[in-house]
Amino acid sequence: MATPHGQDCITINKTILESCMQSLFWRDKYWKKISIVLMFLILMLLTCSSVLAESGQWQNAGDVRIFTLSDIIHHAMINSPTIKQAESNVAVEQANLKAAKSERFPKIELGGGGARYHYPTPVTPISGSPLAGVPFPEFSETIYDVGAFLHLPLYKGGRLVRNVELSELRGAAAADLLVAKRQDLIYNLTSVYYKILQLNSFMQSTEAQVRGLETHQRQVEDFFKAGKVAQVELLKAQVEVAKARENFLLAENSLKTTYELLRMLMGMEDPGQEFRIAGEPGYRKIDYSLEQALAEALKRRPEYLSVLKTMQAGEERVEIAKARRLPYVYLAGQYVETTGTSVDLKENWNAALRLSLPLFDGGLITAEIDREKAELEKVKQNERFLRLEINQEVKETFLSLENAEKRMEVASKAMESAKENLRVEELKYRKGASTTTNVVDAQTNLVLVETGYYQALYDRDIAIAGVRRAVGEDLSGEEQSK
Repeated sequence: MATPHGQDCITINKTILESCMQSLFWRDKYWKKISIVLMFLILMLLTCSSVLAESGQWQNAGDVRIFTLSDIIHHAMINSPTIKQAESNVAVEQANLKAAKSERFPKIELGGGGARYHYPTPVTPISGSPLAGVPFPEFSETIYDVGAFLHLPLYKGGRLVRNVELSELRGAAAADLLVAKRQDLIYNLTSVYYKILQLNSFMQSTEAQVRGLETHQRQVEDFFKAGKVAQVELLKAQVEVAKARENFLLAENSLKTTYELLRMLMGMEDPGQEFRIAGEPGYRKIDYSLEQALAEALKRRPEYLSVLKTMQAGEERVEIAKARRLPYVYLAGQYVETTGTSVDLKENWNAALRLSLPLFDGGLITAEIDREKAELEKVKQNERFLRLEINQEVKETFLSLENAEKRMEVASKAMESAKENLRVEELKYRKGASTTTNVVDAQTNLVLVETGYYQALYDRDIAIAGVRRAVGEDLSGEEQSK
């Protein structure tokens, strides 16, 4: 089904096509062939443009953009600062992993400089005795050198390997947190989306109440003019109409506020861009029991998996701190050209296998080990708290879902009774067998029952999304496909 914009494009296509047909030289066979090709290309181009106009990411209604739930989620995944920050954390850990791996490779540097000595100093080391015919090296108070230096770590008590493993764990934990941030954002977007749908339904109900009370007010005015009711009945009707209009304005303001909350979650910075949502509340049956949900949650919740990896990383940090007590073995070498006041460069080189073993550091290593152990204990308690919180969250969402479904069933039956009660009261009033108070009470009761039903519907949809989030289901794919 073509949109109004698509129909306009088709009309323009036909107009341009007809003008092209009239302007070309049809009598000439050569021009006729060219004309057919040109018309075909123009038709294809304009048809593609109309298709692209209809199949864009945003559905436009005038200057107001229409978003489905999948559009909302897609926009938020690209523009939300929360997601951007989590993605940056992943990038940081990836860079840390590269840095940790590079520690195992040799370091080669170029260096040079000059030094001024109080006494003349040999430019190169003395390599033999003058009595054996070995000449003395050049002496100078100023010595310059330039050369290449090599440093290759061979053993650091296991720290080289553990630093890489630590970076991998931290990167995996950051990736899990990114998934958790996405899941939380999708859940919040879904909640606000359903809240807007609820407010739209409530506004329709309140608007219907206003129309009904205005109709009743006109009936009371007619009865008052005919002398069938007292003026107090007319005043009551006018007051109730004003109250209903006020409720409608309050609902309208709540809707605008909720849209602003949605704008913030989506990362939409343009305050002048108006948009509306499209769609209906969805329903997806939960296929598992509470016991199954509790077991699955600890296997799938990304933030819990992140904490487990963080706990493993804490254990690695303790071992890395302990490894500082072990010897450090490395290979060092240099190739240097030195000279004094003359420009005659003298070469020299050396290679060495060195070992460093800490003997006394004032308790620094012990303090670092104690600190890492304390940090690990904090992570362990965080894991325990999160495990308890997940269990409570799963149970709470299941109870909320059960409660909302029961309230929906009760409110659905109550709505039918309230509509029938209002119909009867209005009929009785027209026949003079009821009062304005009874009609207003029936109208108010209907709005309250409808509000309760829409609230229960909203609570059910949010509880379903909450159960899926609590269990750790991947909300991104399915929610965006709605």
